[in-house]
Amino acid sequence: MAQIKQIASDAFLAGEGLVRAALAALPKAIDNALDDHLLSAQEQRAFEALIQELGLGSRKEIQPYALRLVRAAVLRELAEGRVFEHPLPPNTPLLLQKGEKLAWVFQGVKLYEYRVHREYVSSGGGMSVRVAKGVYLRSSQIRTKPVVTERLELTDQGMLLVSTKHLYFHGRKAHRLALKKIVALDPYRDGIEVHPDGAKPRPRIYTLDDGWFAYNLITGLVGLAS
Repeated sequence: MAQIKQIASDAFLAGEGLVRAALAALPKAIDNALDDHLLSAQEQRAFEALIQELGLGSRKEIQPYALRLVRAAVLRELAEGRVFEHPLPPNTPLLLQKGEKLAWVFQGVKLYEYRVHREYVSSGGGMSVRVAKGVYLRSSQIRTKPVVTERLELTDQGMLLVSTKHLYFHGRKAHRLALKKIVALDPYRDGIEVHPDGAKPRPRIYTLDDGWFAYNLITGLVGLAS
């Protein structure tokens, strides 16, 4: 941040020129600060002060980087045993349990689930006997057998809400999974795959904008609750 201000001072920048310079330099500075996926409280305060001082909070260009700063701060708080309490989105029919806190809300989440499909194919045997020109009678026994396949399908789209006790999904339908019931969690660049406990567990895949953050948030909350 001091480097950004020094560059602006050396170039005699002020006003909109200073804002443009900050918008050009700030994303790289944030990338460098988050290179190790960690953000100290001092770095967070410095970035927030610069963004506020230059009035960059409402600039569309800075929104993705500001979101990364917030998420990094959430994970830092979680690593220190504290949970950032996320506000509940309006018109969300979610009833949290006593002592439960909402930690994050992912919007525009696509839910993929494995679906079993059964198709019946027939098979027959025997011989064909010609009874007239171009006409055959086939003596056979027709049998059908099921062919079972499992395919991953998009089943819903909505919000994924992560609390200190549960994962909540709210779309056309809704479901809830206790964090203590998660036996495995696979991270992807653009999502997570959740493996629940149970007699016939079926994993669910949620695609969202930051799989790395979702994975670390959920595993951190699981560790905090254990």
